[in-house]
Amino acid sequence: MNNQRRANLRNAQAILRKAQESIKIAYDIVEDAKGEEEDCMLCMPENLQESDRYYEMEDRVDSMEDILDTLDNSVDEIVDSIDTVM
Repeated sequence: MNNQRRANLRNAQAILRKAQESIKIAYDIVEDAKGEEEDCMLCMPENLQESDRYYEMEDRVDSMEDILDTLDNSVDEIVDSIDTVM
């Protein structure tokens, strides 16, 4: 790999590291929303815990958990992968 391509990859890494800051903010927002939705779901009266609304809330909590897992791992893995290419 020539020096220009290495420099371009280092630039990509720098951009990704800056993006990590924004991703962390997004992560915190999703985490707060998940926690609030989960709290509402868990405080639902027993007679509504078998309702469609309860299951929809449960699906949203699960989806937000998946989003958090993806956000938590994706950029770090990409930045590390660029290191192996250089």
